[in-house]
Amino acid sequence: MCHITISRFYRVVMCRNIAFTYFDEDLQREVLQKLWERLHPGGVLVIGCHESLPQGTSGFVAWAEKRGVYRKTEVS
Repeated sequence: MCHITISRFYRVVMCRNIAFTYFDEDLQREVLQKLWERLHPGGVLVIGCHESLPQGTSGFVAWAEKRGVYRKTEVS
């Protein structure tokens, strides 16, 4: 029998063309916090290349910002 363990944390999360395009800023921040909580330290968040994180966001650093790729950091 095969046993599969699902990690509580993810190394990569793709969240493209929904949350950071159509959600208001408060909901974007709520989604972003939940994604941050589920990513491994140094994990990667990919959003659409024409999207951006809410102004003043902490906990992520641009890795390839023009491509919508961010890396999780510790919140200061």
